[in-house]
Amino acid sequence: MSPHLLTLLRTGSGPWRILGAVAAWPVASQQQARRNALLASTALTDRRRERLEVEDFLAHHLHRHADRHQQTPDPHVHRPQVNTA
Repeated sequence: MSPHLLTLLRTGSGPWRILGAVAAWPVASQQQARRNALLASTALTDRRRERLEVEDFLAHHLHRHADRHQQTPDPHVHRPQVNTA
């Protein structure tokens, strides 16, 4: 599309203005879709990072908890004796 026609479509009045809006719609729509996709991607990245941090924290906590309880058995927990003979 020629620059002169684009200028006429953007600044014209009446039907030219409507044609200008119709001609500009795909570009504006694509730009808005790109912005939305970028925001969604950023939100998903933040959620993924948070989920990984929680998983790391829980794994560390469970590992620490397991180590502590393996060293000092709880006298209140009944553990059946296994005959090895």
